[in-house]
Amino acid sequence: MSNTSSRIDVWSDISDQFEFIEEQLVYVDAPLEGFLRGKTGDLFAFRCTPIILGCLWHWVLLPVRAVTSVKEVFEIARTNPPKKWVSIVEDRRGEPRLSAAELTGGVHEIPKIVFD
Repeated sequence: MSNTSSRIDVWSDISDQFEFIEEQLVYVDAPLEGFLRGKTGDLFAFRCTPIILGCLWHWVLLPVRAVTSVKEVFEIARTNPPKKWVSIVEDRRGEPRLSAAELTGGVHEIPKIVFD
């Protein structure tokens, strides 16, 4: 059995922990995909999709070494999940609140988030 773990963090805004790499950002009323750099310097490809439009959003952050193609990063991760990735649920029903889980062990399936 694989060793898995998660750590939960809560904050009020994605920018509390990450900076968007603007030139790679796909934005339509809200950020949908692109690259983020963590406050610790880690680089992530991300996709964000509504769970309930206007209320709940799911952010999936995959660690990367360089800015490349978000689509390609997610395609590879769907067949070969990274050993560690971040799942964030953003609740916008009141004051924004983000709950982040760092998933480890390489056994958690990457959600399929596809944009046409």
